[in-house]
Amino acid sequence: MLIIKKISNCSFRKQILYSIDILFARILLECQKCFLCLIGNRSIRGPKHYFLPKRILLLRTAALGDFLFAVPAMVQLRKQYPDAKIVLLTATTTSSLHRAAVESYTGAASLPWLSFMMPAAINEAICIPSFDFKTLWREIRAKIIEMRPDATVILAHPGEAGMSLFKKIVFLRFLGVRGNIFGWRVRASNRWFRKAQYQAGRFEHHVLGPLRSVGELPGMPPFEEMEITFPLHLETAARSWAEDLWRKRGWFGARVVAVAPGSLHSHKRWPIEHFIALCQELVGHYQVSIVVIGTILDKSLGERLVEAVGGDVVSLAGEITISESAALLERCTLLFGNDGGAMHLGSAMGCPVVSIVPGIECPDSVEPFFSRDLAVRHPVSCAPCYSFTHCPMKHNECMVGLPVSNVYERCTRVLSRDVRTDPDLVLLADVSDCR
Repeated sequence: MLIIKKISNCSFRKQILYSIDILFARILLECQKCFLCLIGNRSIRGPKHYFLPKRILLLRTAALGDFLFAVPAMVQLRKQYPDAKIVLLTATTTSSLHRAAVESYTGAASLPWLSFMMPAAINEAICIPSFDFKTLWREIRAKIIEMRPDATVILAHPGEAGMSLFKKIVFLRFLGVRGNIFGWRVRASNRWFRKAQYQAGRFEHHVLGPLRSVGELPGMPPFEEMEITFPLHLETAARSWAEDLWRKRGWFGARVVAVAPGSLHSHKRWPIEHFIALCQELVGHYQVSIVVIGTILDKSLGERLVEAVGGDVVSLAGEITISESAALLERCTLLFGNDGGAMHLGSAMGCPVVSIVPGIECPDSVEPFFSRDLAVRHPVSCAPCYSFTHCPMKHNECMVGLPVSNVYERCTRVLSRDVRTDPDLVLLADVSDCR
């Protein structure tokens, strides 16, 4: 009886602390919204319900993965306002180091993933080449003032910090935006009481954040009724290239498995030795052909896989464009690799994806949307850390500690049956289970 009483007291204490944390989190969030409202809204009342924007400006700083998270929101916006001019203001990131890493495989003035949405969903993209005062004032600001947007939307990340949103609003005002700014009314903040907010279901998948942002515009349908689709536009040349590749390699009728072993940041990489062991297991137990994809930075990883695994393994890392990667993944039976743009591109193209997810953010937040049940995480006490450039603990246990067997098990779920035709394996999960 004494033990039961202690357990009961412990549970009650935890519940009290959880309730207090949630209360304070909501108070802080409401204070944040009130503060942002002062600079985000031109008037307290906001636009009237019949407000019909003709020129919409979107702000999203994103590389490939984060860009794809915002695709359903851009598609929904075009569906609701088919005649509006929609312009995307974008850059890979405000970090010069991260931007340099991305530019090493995209080019200094190129954001190749924009072609997936232009001109079907967005009419124009304004790319920010650098964040120096001269460029912003003379070039970018002039374009924004000339456009004169009726509505401006920050395509926010779920749980985006208030300071980040504040900087974006000030940034837009600096560029000449005069009307109402939408998208800053987030449901959570990753700066305080993270555990309590996660337990309360306040953190959402990153696909849902931008949808909530565009949902603030008058006339948009209820958030629960919004569709989540990724209708990426692929160039004919890319699909022709994939057709030729399948013909040259003799892959028609074969099961082709794509591997993405790279990542821009070292703390998001599963050890290459684990990738080699996994590929050897798959080749030994299944009749598959393996193709390695990635950027020029991953070329050496691809060469190590080809040398160690042998057989029908080819590396195209650093040799193909992002559009060609999309066309390739459209035909693949399976894709597995480190969390990143390739995983979300594969999911968008309908390929089953086994994503190896680090403990940076909360579970069910960055997993490839249509393959959430196949994602693999290694639980560690220090997760989530919300450190996007390095491991704060310097041991990277959330990645190096993940056994090969865990990833192999997920891969066998896909390879043991044809997931594209088998109704018993439902990867396209109901959107309602994320809300």
